[in-house]
Amino acid sequence: MKVALCVLVGVLSVAVPAGPALANLPGGGGVGHTPAQCLTGAVGPYTLVGQWKAAANGKTISLYCGDPTKGVLHIDESHPVVENITGTPTDAYFLACLYYVFHFGRVIGTGNTAGSHVYSMEYSNSINSDQARAVVRDSDGYILTAWPNTYVGDFNWYACAVAPDHHRAP
Repeated sequence: MKVALCVLVGVLSVAVPAGPALANLPGGGGVGHTPAQCLTGAVGPYTLVGQWKAAANGKTISLYCGDPTKGVLHIDESHPVVENITGTPTDAYFLACLYYVFHFGRVIGTGNTAGSHVYSMEYSNSINSDQARAVVRDSDGYILTAWPNTYVGDFNWYACAVAPDHHRAP
């Protein structure tokens, strides 16, 4: 029994840091465009790049390319949405983290922008526990901003996306 446990622990210690294969991460709901296309200018500010149904209240939440005040372009200014954690630049971790925020998270209060609310989801990994959050406009479900964790200066969508434990915010 101890030998089998050692083998299992060995496999987990290798698999957890690498995270699931990119193809196995939940994405933006199959809308056809990506946040990376927003950053290169391949698509315009009103292009939908992600859409989810919030488990907390059933609302449809939408991510658009946006501009410097909202959406992907705003989020990318302080929390880069394309990461190169595993040697391959990708926005898949960003989209997966947002999926988890709306799939597991709940509304925890009003946002700084009038007519908006904050969705929060807590996650745990081998290093720490943290919360990913998104501010959503009430009238149309537009994601104004989002961040992957609450530690100042530690903006890592990857940690949120591959955490083995996602659960509702306290």
